[in-house]
Amino acid sequence: MFYNTKFLDIIIFIINFSGTLIFSNLIFTPLITIISNLICFPGAITYRIINKLFCDRQGIYIDKIEYFKPLALESHYVIYQSRESKKNISIIIGPFIINTLLCALFTFEFSILTVLKTSFTTDKVWTYLSLWLGVSFGYFAIPTKKDIQQIRGIITTPNTKFLTFIDKNIYYFKSNIMYILRYFYAFIIPFIVSILFLTLYSLFQKILIINIIKIHNSK
Repeated sequence: MFYNTKFLDIIIFIINFSGTLIFSNLIFTPLITIISNLICFPGAITYRIINKLFCDRQGIYIDKIEYFKPLALESHYVIYQSRESKKNISIIIGPFIINTLLCALFTFEFSILTVLKTSFTTDKVWTYLSLWLGVSFGYFAIPTKKDIQQIRGIITTPNTKFLTFIDKNIYYFKSNIMYILRYFYAFIIPFIVSILFLTLYSLFQKILIINIIKIHNSK
């Protein structure tokens, strides 16, 4: 394979790390939540900025928006006007997709180096900075439960069935478990993107070599 055998060990480490966080989160939920929010604050601010841009484009009015609130369990939120609006769910899908793409982009170098090499070693400050930014984008890519509940109250299209499914199933878990899923999402996305990129790159090389051989044999 094009990646080293340490990749599965990395995935196992992420799962074990998530399990450890789940156990500790059940005990120290408020403290860990606040620390996580402080560490990943760029993702929260970016999510709300994108959220507001989509709201403005859809014509959905906002009563109050908090881009980042330090030392609070709910570090960022938005309060929409209570009137109904025949709009679509792009106001939450948009920020989710963009934050996910930013996560993949900023963690790309880290994930590629980790997949291809035995260990991750670099002296570039930007690599660590981009890794931190990428994880923060991924951590806050998933809409909050309050986002889902509020949007259900202002959208009157069939999209509400999808939102109801998310609210009753995806967010069935306790909020502290959702924070763990956020971290897992932030770390797993880069590896998925890097493996997909390397797979396509390897496939492109094989196709190119085959075509070169065909051209050479035809002469």
